[in-house]
Parts: sequence; structure tokens; C-alpha cells
Amino acid sequence: MSLSGTLDTLSLPELLTVLAATRRSGELVVRGAGFEGRLWLTHGGLVKAEVPTASDMVGAVTALLAVGAGEFAFTADTAPFSGAESIPVEEVLSEAQSRRAEWLALAAAVPSLASKFRLTAEPTAQSVTVRADDWGVLVALSRGVDVRHAMDELDLSEMPVRRSVRALRDAGLLEPADEVDQRPAAPAVLPAPYPAAEPAPAAEPGPASSEETVSTAQPAIEPVIEAEHEPPSQPPGEDEPVSRSMLFRYLSGEHS
Repeated sequence: MSLSGTLDTLSLPELLTVLAATRRSGELVVRGAGFEGRLWLTHGGLVKAEVPTASDMVGAVTALLAVGAGEFAFTADTAPFSGAESIPVEEVLSEAQSRRAEWLALAAAVPSLASKFRLTAEPTAQSVTVRADDWGVLVALSRGVDVRHAMDELDLSEMPVRRSVRALRDAGLLEPADEVDQRPAAPAVLPAPYPAAEPAPAAEPGPASSEETVSTAQPAIEPVIEAEHEPPSQPPGEDEPVSRSMLFRYLSGEHS
């Protein structure tokens, strides 16, 4: 049995939850722009992951959550890991979604590693406590270097510096100091320990408008199946794209 569709029809958390609830075994492939990741399940539990840059199961699912417009394909009974220890989907999803939420908050606080910050004229609170871990970041950025140079100067990785900048901005001690684009960084790019897909290669310049560019980036699979073509009591055929309602009915109706 093989099922396929798009992530805008059925999100990854929904899909994994249904596969876990119906105790499915098999291989789940998720594809985005220039990116592919694989998860294997046994009796509804996650047993193995192959996702670029991910070092553990939570990191793998976190990276897959960052795939926006993408496709999925699930092939049942293809996981040769019946004796492997499985991890509950609910447990992995909860931690992965927490990591994802933190990354989005950090990307909003530090839109780019080329961003520069300056000391505010006056903090928002009458009393401010600066943690020792944040002090070096505060001193470095107050000298006018950008975030990347502060990382190099302090020999720190990206995530700790982003956390420090966010804390200092929340305390009202730092504010943006340059004209660098202050929109949040692309959410599909998560640094270690929150790895994800490599960014898609830049599109060739052409006459198409921005709207046209967006539309051509959508997945090729169309998951909608007309009702008159849907067998009333038979499962989808091999490699047949499925709609949300068909997937839920079929998976919920069989507990192999």
C-alpha cells in the first residue's frame, strides 16, 4: 500500500499522528525544494530517520516541520526494523514543535547574521539583570560589529548568540542599528542543533512576476480526487495521490 499527497493538504503532524494511531509500519518520504527526508515507523512508533544534517530523531522531525510546500509518500511494510526500539510519535512531535517555535522566535529577533544592533538610550525596565552568558554578546554588538562577527569573536555557535540577542532585545538593551532587512530569516533554514533542509538554489532571472514564481514552486502532486472516481469501499491504488478525507478514512479503517 502506497499513499502520497501534499503537505498543504495534510500537514506532517497530522500525518504522523494518524500513522501512529493506526499503528502503521512503513517508510515516510517528505520532499521539499531541493530537500528530501525519510522516516521509518514500526507499529506506529518512529524507529529511524534519514534527514540531512539531523543527528537525532527530534532533530529530523524538526527539520521536516520546516518544509513548507512539499510532498509526502508513505509506503507500508517497508521498514526492516521490527526489532528496533521505537520512539512514540507524540513525544517526538512535542519536542520538535517546541524547537521549531523557538527557532521562529529567534529568527524574528535576529533576522540575519549580518544584522547590527546598538545599545538603547534607555532600557524599558528600571532594573535589568544581564546574565554572564549574554554580557559578552552585549559588549561585542555595542562596538558596532554584526552578529556573525560577534559569533567569531566570542567563539560561539549561532543558536547561543541568537538566544542572547533575543534576551537583550526583550530586556530593552539592544535595538536594530542598520538597514539590513529586518524581516525574519527564512524558516526553512535552521542551524545546529536545529538542522533542516538546505535552502533552494536561486531561481534564474526571468520575466515572470513574483506571483508567478511562487505558483511555479508549488508541488506537482495534486491530491484532490473527484468523488465519482473514489471507490466506496476500496483503498487507494498503488502510488495514488490521496485527499485528506480519503487518507483519514482509509488509515482509520484498517489497523494492521
